[in-house]
Amino acid sequence: MLADPMVVFRSVRRQACDERAFVLTAVLIDNQIIEEPAGFALCVAQRQAAHAAHHLHQYDEERRRPRPRLTAMVQFPNAWRSVVVYVLALVLVAVTAAMHVFARDLFDAGAVRGGMLSRGEWWRAFTALTLHWDLEHLLGNLGAGSLFGYFAARQLGNGRSWLLVLLAAGSANLLEAALVSDQFISAGASTAVFAAVGLLAAHTWRTRRGFGLPGWRQAAPLIGGLLLLAWLGTEGENTDVLSHGLGFAFGAVAGIGAATRRGNRLLEKMPQLLAGCAVLAWLTLCWWLALA
Repeated sequence: MLADPMVVFRSVRRQACDERAFVLTAVLIDNQIIEEPAGFALCVAQRQAAHAAHHLHQYDEERRRPRPRLTAMVQFPNAWRSVVVYVLALVLVAVTAAMHVFARDLFDAGAVRGGMLSRGEWWRAFTALTLHWDLEHLLGNLGAGSLFGYFAARQLGNGRSWLLVLLAAGSANLLEAALVSDQFISAGASTAVFAAVGLLAAHTWRTRRGFGLPGWRQAAPLIGGLLLLAWLGTEGENTDVLSHGLGFAFGAVAGIGAATRRGNRLLEKMPQLLAGCAVLAWLTLCWWLALA
């Protein structure tokens, strides 16, 4: 019980008093809610009444202040089309590798290998994105890549999103090849998958800044992306954690760049169809160099 209590707020609703009691408790002001014939009253000690009234006034002002509304992001239609192309491309390479169409081991020709940069085999950073060790590896990347690729295409368009993912994932593989030993070998689209996650997370975060949201809400997309990286990018006995982390990092850099005014203007100058064709043409060139 309070000594010499003084009423600082009244309401017919108990919830309204509870909310303000929480505010006062947060600033270490002892309070008490009493029931009256006409409703409820929030009381504090008389010596703290002025202090409590000040905080309640600030609380009421904050409640009346209009909340900033996030502008709706542009959503590009038909994102499923690029996902279909992604699936067909990975399945085509998998079938080609299994049937030895080119009478060569595609993993020997196209996987990321330590020391490949010193031999001038830079194209492996891109061809490796289309190779998978077994059916489970392939199906996992088909599912995850289709999911995150779809959302990336919805946010940035069919062509531009996959072009950014390809450049980010290829850059990640190039850096990894420079850091690992000569005995290292790696392949799989998972680097591209996490590049898409980083692209989405960073682009969403960057385009949501400046709306008056609390810091943790502004950073929520990045936090979510990092949680996905920690959850999906580190599981499995033979998981290439470095590749996944680098893919996410380069994807995030691409997402931040695409969200800037200059980056957005540069992307808008490239038609979606041209960007998509550039992805397929680049992968074709890299495989031609690998098999030449």
